[in-house]
Amino acid sequence: MKPRLAFLHGHSRGGTRVYPLTFLDRAKGGGRFFRLSVGDSGFAREEKADIRSITSLTGAHFVLYCGGRDRNHEIAACDALAMTKPWLETKGAKVDLAIQDPVGNHGGFLASPANINRALDVFARPLP
Repeated sequence: MKPRLAFLHGHSRGGTRVYPLTFLDRAKGGGRFFRLSVGDSGFAREEKADIRSITSLTGAHFVLYCGGRDRNHEIAACDALAMTKPWLETKGAKVDLAIQDPVGNHGGFLASPANINRALDVFARPLP
């Protein structure tokens, strides 16, 4: 497989796992597989051991999604996204797109062709 051709998408708990998976991919040779990672309704919480272990995401690119009607978290999903974005940036990642869908729910990213197309547009453009 050619390097950096994969689009990594995770929803909910899987959305939380895209951060350590992207870290491992970058730690094993500067980003061998993932060109873009999508955290769909999954947020980085530093009290989690796998999130705490992330030391650098330099060069990684992300799309983040939250739905305004997502009630599957102990804090509002878009508040969690608002904390995840700057955390990713402190690790050297680039958040190319943060979608805050006011009418979206916990599965809103995949339920909306417009959201999917916006993420695919990021994937299609040249990323450093």
